[in-house]
Amino acid sequence: MTEQPHGQRLSSYSMGDGSPEADAALQTVGKRFGGTVPNMHRVLATSPTAITAHTTAQHILMTGRGSLSRAEREIAATETARIYGCDYCVAAHRIQARNVKVAQEDIEALLAGRPIPEPRLGAIQRLAGELIATRGRLSDDAIRGYREAGLSDADIVEVISIVGFYTWSSFINNVAETEIDSMFRTTTQ
Repeated sequence: MTEQPHGQRLSSYSMGDGSPEADAALQTVGKRFGGTVPNMHRVLATSPTAITAHTTAQHILMTGRGSLSRAEREIAATETARIYGCDYCVAAHRIQARNVKVAQEDIEALLAGRPIPEPRLGAIQRLAGELIATRGRLSDDAIRGYREAGLSDADIVEVISIVGFYTWSSFINNVAETEIDSMFRTTTQ
């Protein structure tokens, strides 16, 4: 039965609520998270189309082969979540960043809105922020600067894709006020 958890503004789908497509997507998500389905995915599953698109894109963007390392992808995702003020996303990405070995001082800088000192990671962080601030309208000088900082065109395209994807996630969670799962809570939040 679809339910609306206390304090959450959009409903959450439960396995067996009537959509085989949503059930299949949630089973896949559960496998990725050790048998637990995060609340965000349960909100997305109220639309079988949304959960299927989201889980497919997330898997490709964050675990597929690309020009960015998994840590670099998390830098872009975390910066996007921070800028959009998505508490749920920030909590999840704080854990994911640790899992893919982003240095603790870089995580702290990201979450505080401070620049990451390492040049390439800092460029990825700045690019994510500038994409949001300019609505994707980067100047020629900005693009040249990111290239000079060591980002290839493939890197730039991947950061754009990650920012777009996590803008979607941030909007879902900000509108729903999705309850943060215990697996994403830390004592240092």
